[in-house]
Amino acid sequence: MKEIKEFYNKSTLVEKRLILGYSLIAIVLSVSCFSYFMSNRIYFIGSDAYAYMSMADSLRENGKLLDITTVTPTPPKTPQNGIVLAHLILSYFGLSQYQRLLSIVVINYIIYLSAVYPLFKISSGLGLQHNKFAMMSLIGAHLGAWHVYRFELLAINDGVFYTSSIWLTYLIVLLFNRYYGNDNNKTITQNSYLILSIICLAFFSILFRINTIFIMFSMVLTVLIFDTINKKYKMLILTTVASFSILGIFLLIYQSTDLTLIKFHLGRVINGWPGLFDFSHLINQSKRFVLDTMPRVAARPIFYGKPNIIYAVFLVPPFISFVRAYKEKKAGVMFISLQCIVIFIIGTLILNRARYIMHIYPFLYLMMFSIPRMRIIAHLFVCLVFANSMRTVSREWVRVRDSNLFLHIYENRITLPDDNKLLLTGKSRHPYFFLKTRSYAAHMNSQTKQMKIPNELNWDLIKEKGSLF
Repeated sequence: MKEIKEFYNKSTLVEKRLILGYSLIAIVLSVSCFSYFMSNRIYFIGSDAYAYMSMADSLRENGKLLDITTVTPTPPKTPQNGIVLAHLILSYFGLSQYQRLLSIVVINYIIYLSAVYPLFKISSGLGLQHNKFAMMSLIGAHLGAWHVYRFELLAINDGVFYTSSIWLTYLIVLLFNRYYGNDNNKTITQNSYLILSIICLAFFSILFRINTIFIMFSMVLTVLIFDTINKKYKMLILTTVASFSILGIFLLIYQSTDLTLIKFHLGRVINGWPGLFDFSHLINQSKRFVLDTMPRVAARPIFYGKPNIIYAVFLVPPFISFVRAYKEKKAGVMFISLQCIVIFIIGTLILNRARYIMHIYPFLYLMMFSIPRMRIIAHLFVCLVFANSMRTVSREWVRVRDSNLFLHIYENRITLPDDNKLLLTGKSRHPYFFLKTRSYAAHMNSQTKQMKIPNELNWDLIKEKGSLF
């Protein structure tokens, strides 16, 4: 916090007023977004939270990582289950399912606020400490972004990963500045504690989102470029070994877990790769990324369709920064720019949804603010972020039909009879929390419009229970 105090004390009177005014606006927006999220019970939206909740219950009761929202338990669909550990730990403190859900939301918000410090430090290293308005706009873009809170406060993996990825980026930039910069700490031994912190945080982060691999890849790629220039490869060997070790330990954890569904979904992704070489498919994916995904990451779109081409401006700064970093030999800047570029490529080809690449959000603005001629554009987009947030929190939250149904069930404490909890539903995860029951999952064939009922649910069981909900 010493650096932040110095940043304020070394400012002129006008700059101090600007800092205080901007801080007040950002804090008010942040608290308003959090209050809006909680008061409208947006944490109930989605189904993943209930799957993770059930996995934690399964681990505690049976010692197995299974989704027990259905009568027949199913293995996890993804290896990204770090939030299950949070549920498990909170359950040992005696917290109920609802209390755990709320606790994770609050924790997500607190750690989200903590990301202000690494963003401040990273931007200072890029020279923004001399431009108080740009620095405060960057922090304001982080604190006042409703479209980011909307995803990162939910009781799923994204919130923890978003913040941990910012801290991880900060530690890697700090290491690069020391090792490749003018700092005297140029040996690996002198930076051993920092390197160990990066390894630990990277492993922690990958438990929540596999996207950590792209951060590590960007790190190794940056080291490859600079070690090739310097013709010293110790850091390259270390970062490569560390990255593969983290991935190896991560995979080792899941050796005792049923990987059937994970392999199935991975197979679907791999089977879709040949389509990446289809030129027309690649063009369509690129259009979708530029006109839909990128706007949702950068500032939440106010238009739809072709007008969203204005958000393509965010694609330019990382490439400019990469070239400048190479010429000026700034490893930290190159690492952040490469991280954005890698996500642009991965986002276009595979993860073409805003939620999956939201962690680069603050770095998009950081890259733009680091280029003096583009700062005015960045300020305009930050104003758009503020306007969208104020517009959202000043209006009534509109829920979809299914969300309204489950909220009605919760508020009116509707339950199933204790002697008959035979439930057939297409929304098998929600009843685990809202109706305190494990259900039979029904699957509707979109082509034939026929419903497939699980084999475990037969007429003899229905007759025995007397009814079916």
